Amino acid sequence: MTPEAMRQRAAPFRLVTFNTWKCDGAYALRLQAMTRQLGLLAPDVVALQECFASADGALDTAGHLARALGLHSVVAQARPKTRLCDGVSTPSRSGMALLSRWPVRAHLVLPLPSDPADGERTALLCQLDAGPRTLTVANVHLTHLPWAQAMRQQQLRTVLDHPWMRVLTDALVVCGDFNAPLHADEIRHFTVPSGVWVDAPRAAGLHPKTTCPADHGPRADLDHVLSHAATPLRWRGAFLALNQPDGATGVWASDHVAVCVDGELLP
Repeated sequence: MTPEAMRQRAAPFRLVTFNTWKCDGAYALRLQAMTRQLGLLAPDVVALQECFASADGALDTAGHLARALGLHSVVAQARPKTRLCDGVSTPSRSGMALLSRWPVRAHLVLPLPSDPADGERTALLCQLDAGPRTLTVANVHLTHLPWAQAMRQQQLRTVLDHPWMRVLTDALVVCGDFNAPLHADEIRHFTVPSGVWVDAPRAAGLHPKTTCPADHGPRADLDHVLSHAATPLRWRGAFLALNQPDGATGVWASDHVAVCVDGELLP
């Protein structure tokens, strides 16, 4: 097959990873900002972390965004807690979600090693029916504890060692809030020197990037998209989004910004 024929048959898609910051800040306004700004991106796959949902179901970040964007959704709620939402004490959970334009063939919630000082950590793994290909996406939110480098490495290893993440005929992606930069030893273990897991934004020309400047310093880069080098994926572009105040509400969508990558599923 000629390169031109391969380009014609390749299936383009846009993937976004975004930490939604639970119900902190001005939640109702932020949810409007998220909805509007994500809608402008027209994503095919959205990996969300810290998805707030009230116990009574009246408030649901992932459900609201899925309906507004017209996407399939899978949610893994966790970390039950009473939180202050727009000034109201609200029993709730926060967890992981994956929204997809493609049907979700299968999904699972993978418990990760955790520390009582941090609480429950899980990963959400989804297999998506992306035309002739299967796109397998692992959505992660690794521990935030600054001294827990070894635990972050164990958490990521637990995800990457799962059988779904070893099927090289699938397109394999792991993304989310790693709570560490890619040059941190616990992440470099999987990307250097083997190069098995590739930094998708960098492969598409986005480097360096800053994804969480507010609390972690002006160059904090905690949110990543990695893909397996041996699987049928090609990255064509990358940029940061939701990285300025919303024009209608004047608020920032989150304390993180979104990482957006444009890729192709190869035939």
